Amino acid sequence: MFEDISVINAVYQLIVIAVWLGLIFLIVSIVRSSRENKKRLKNLEEKVDYLTNKIDESN
Repeated sequence: MFEDISVINAVYQLIVIAVWLGLIFLIVSIVRSSRENKKRLKNLEEKVDYLTNKIDESN
């Protein structure tokens, strides 16, 4: 009887650890994605500014 309880307890603890690791992974992924998107947006803004300046210079 006690062997079943310890097995169930071990499985429960593994599931809880997996959930916590999943949450941490999700948060890290969101932060990384946000940083990458900021970099892409900055590069795009620089390119648009460059093209705008080229157009203004040609007129």
